[in-house]
Amino acid sequence: MITIPKLKINQIDINKITDFKDIVFKDNYDYLRFFWNKPKEIEIAGIDFSLKNEYYNVKEFNRLAQHYRNILEENNHLFEKIEIPLIFIINSFDNESIGNRYPWTELPSGIIFIPKKIYIKRNDALKLITISNKNAPNKVNKHILNDTRSVNKSKKLNSTFINMIDQSMPLINNNEVSKVVLSRQKKIEFNFSIKKQSLFLSKAELNFPQCTTFLYDFKDQGIFFGVTPETLFKTKQKQFYTEALAGTFQPNEDLNSLDRSKEIDEHNFVVDYINDKISKFSSDIDFTNIPFLLKLDSITHLKTEFKSTLKSKIDPFNIIHKLHPTPAVCGTPTKVAMQIIRTLESHNRGWYSGTLGWIDNNYNSHFIVSIRSGLSIDKNLFIYAGCGITKNSNKEKEYHESEIKFNSILSILNDE
Repeated sequence: MITIPKLKINQIDINKITDFKDIVFKDNYDYLRFFWNKPKEIEIAGIDFSLKNEYYNVKEFNRLAQHYRNILEENNHLFEKIEIPLIFIINSFDNESIGNRYPWTELPSGIIFIPKKIYIKRNDALKLITISNKNAPNKVNKHILNDTRSVNKSKKLNSTFINMIDQSMPLINNNEVSKVVLSRQKKIEFNFSIKKQSLFLSKAELNFPQCTTFLYDFKDQGIFFGVTPETLFKTKQKQFYTEALAGTFQPNEDLNSLDRSKEIDEHNFVVDYINDKISKFSSDIDFTNIPFLLKLDSITHLKTEFKSTLKSKIDPFNIIHKLHPTPAVCGTPTKVAMQIIRTLESHNRGWYSGTLGWIDNNYNSHFIVSIRSGLSIDKNLFIYAGCGITKNSNKEKEYHESEIKFNSILSILNDE
């Protein structure tokens, strides 16, 4: 029988300090330091674990999700009149394929945890939340579940990006798959020191105010970081929000000048997928019929927003694997596209194009898709970029698009 932790929570208002990065980067920690910043909404930082569990497939995640629901229920009396982002989740792109290749060898498919310290900034109000587990000393629990992990043993082809596109096209032309998202990995020598981490967070917020910036420092296991424009979903009580973000082009283009046969079709695959998926757990679905343009520094995306009402007994834990991975990061149909990715990509994506986010004590939540991201380990950076391949793709243009996406990260790290 799994013991439900009894938590002790203390909340302190911090009135004089507006940038808590100055605090967190100077604080000692053993396992974790993380940041999450969605400008004009919420800024979060955390230190260490009060409770942590790892998982390696969706079945394990679902069992852990029930455990963390029980924690919220057992400790419900502590949360009167407060809302705290309490439960944090990092989920890989492919939960059924273990990250058994460097640089992901030391990291699990997914992590769910409650921090010891959480700094929260909303509307210029800064609070420090401390959380302790009164039942047991802090430790990482890797064996709360039976180890039912599965290993994908399909042969990986050591292909260049262009060759991967060439190998995927016959499957697309034969209508086995309508779209597959293929990714690249770059390795760069780079010492991601604490000073450079702080500069990355500040520069990302300045350069990409529409995006969510994140950084999770697991010390010797690596630092996962990025600045993503894509929200997987948000919940506020029973109100649900998600978005289709797919179709990429140059900032000087507009909807009328787009190659509609490629970018519009690619976007509509995601719209149709999301509309189908969320109709199974929500009602009163409302979405924009015409996508609008999300213009970033050097790239523009098509974006369609969805709003709906969650059905009873649905919470954020239920939604993560019902919605992710979308055709924006995988392809369609999902199972076929996933198998193509497993076969063609010679690198393991790990947490790139996965999802990460938080759930508060009232089941409000915010999850993002971890594109425009990378892992720092052993004084090396591993950064990733992907492109949606359809029957109308031009492989040279797709390669150029991936370079632009790489530059979203590199321009911040190089302080350009």
